[in-house]
Amino acid sequence: MIRKAGLHGASLMLVRRILDDFCEEHRMAISDRTAVEAARLLIGLAVSEQEEPMAMRQKVEDWFSRSQRNA
Repeated sequence: MIRKAGLHGASLMLVRRILDDFCEEHRMAISDRTAVEAARLLIGLAVSEQEEPMAMRQKVEDWFSRSQRNA
């Protein structure tokens, strides 16, 4: 049986922890549109890449900075 790559419990908890920190730092609710987009980015990183938590956090911060400049 081949196991497909996906988001498992530990990865999901990591995504939530990074997202919670991100939302707290930027003073936004987890239901905020930007937070939802950040969650999608983090989930994509967790599924497709073997990233360290700090690298994931940096990527979401880089994305956020770019999105703020383009707003």
